[in-house]
Amino acid sequence: MICDVYREQAGFTVSLNSWFFEQLMAAQDAPLINQNNGRTGRPTAAVFNTPEGLAIFEWWNAMSQEGTMINTKFEDWTAARNLFISQKAAMLMTSTSDVALMMESAEANGFELGSVFLPRPADSKAGGAIIGGGSLWLIDGHPEAETRAAWEFIKFMAGTEQQIEWHKATGYFPVRKDSVEKLVASGYYGDYPDHLTALLQLLLSVQSYNTNGAITGAFPEIRTVVTTAIEKMIAGEMTPAQALKYAEDGATKAIRDYNEANY
Repeated sequence: MICDVYREQAGFTVSLNSWFFEQLMAAQDAPLINQNNGRTGRPTAAVFNTPEGLAIFEWWNAMSQEGTMINTKFEDWTAARNLFISQKAAMLMTSTSDVALMMESAEANGFELGSVFLPRPADSKAGGAIIGGGSLWLIDGHPEAETRAAWEFIKFMAGTEQQIEWHKATGYFPVRKDSVEKLVASGYYGDYPDHLTALLQLLLSVQSYNTNGAITGAFPEIRTVVTTAIEKMIAGEMTPAQALKYAEDGATKAIRDYNEANY
């Protein structure tokens, strides 16, 4: 079952979110869907009911049942952060965007902070991290003046100094090489090495269809069914193998439903 996040103490915590399942699959250089993760053709099925997928589910389940891991409720990022900040959980798997917050919280609460790459089984294939985070989009169909203004704003946000400021204030890495070069030259990463972890993880990632991330319009439904499967597993309603099959079957149905409705 999902632990009472305000009373339990453990070595590890994470927000219940399928994004972490996707990242842990990529860390093993394993695909989520067919057609090379949807990058060489329209995907028709999920393909994560594999040894790599099972390793993640079994790990997640074992830690949950042993009490060494506290699962928060679905998408409850705040609860996971607070468990770590209050030192009820020794480790936290979270977004890169939390780096600055965790640095400030560690200092305010008197504990030492460290950051590492995403974990993977020792005997698994080396993969990498999927690029994620917020993004800016320029949408067609607006008056020309609005489109020009939006484009100027995007260019401003992508500027060297703005990217440095965004990086320092959050943890998201800069999208510009010259921003990184300025940070390195200034000695910033020597003073704040936790800001460098995610950037190094990406730079050292194996580049493949699997680490580039899956492409499908059915992602909202896929993430819901994967999260539901994990919830059922940690509640004892399914074994890891049953939950993984449930997730893959549901994800495949979501992909096929999307294809039928949109092609």
